[in-house]
Amino acid sequence: MKGLLLKDYYMTVKYCRMLILMVLIFAAVSAVSNSIFLISYPFIIAGVLPVSLYAYDEKSGWCSYADAMPYSRAQQVSAKYISALVFICLVMLICTVGKALTGDSFIEDFSLLVMLCGTGLLSAAVLLPFVLKFGSEKGRWAYYAVIIIACVIAAAVFDTGSAVASELTGTAAACILAGCVLLFGLSWLLSIKIYEKREL
Repeated sequence: MKGLLLKDYYMTVKYCRMLILMVLIFAAVSAVSNSIFLISYPFIIAGVLPVSLYAYDEKSGWCSYADAMPYSRAQQVSAKYISALVFICLVMLICTVGKALTGDSFIEDFSLLVMLCGTGLLSAAVLLPFVLKFGSEKGRWAYYAVIIIACVIAAAVFDTGSAVASELTGTAAACILAGCVLLFGLSWLLSIKIYEKREL
């Protein structure tokens, strides 16, 4: 598993520099802006980044090569989900540092944190099963759909009704977070079953 995670790290550094740059730019802009859309976009990118890594895996022939190595299909899928969690945590750290440098912070706003984390978790939870089932080419439509839907929701709901986050009670926010984590876990299990049955 450690080898698979290292592979994803090296591929991220080599092939996903533009996405990393976008995360840094949006994180910097969100640090001086109160736009929840700008803050949430880096989390969307973090959630879909493992999909881009899988597309490179397919293109390079890694998916077939990995079956000849001592890695199970379950481990290969798990590496993508773990990578998604790592990316989301890193984005959270980057945005938190950016806010702190401007003398602001959203750490105390638990409801907002739930929305941001949920955005990243749900992006990965929806996309990965589609891509692992149909491949990166056919699954690309799901990729675009998730990006568009997430952006529309963030722009139409978060920015026009930012009070949504502040009005959520701690219990309601905790339930939302638990629901996002549950969906992420179910997606993880579903992706393993899908990928184990798929013929490459």
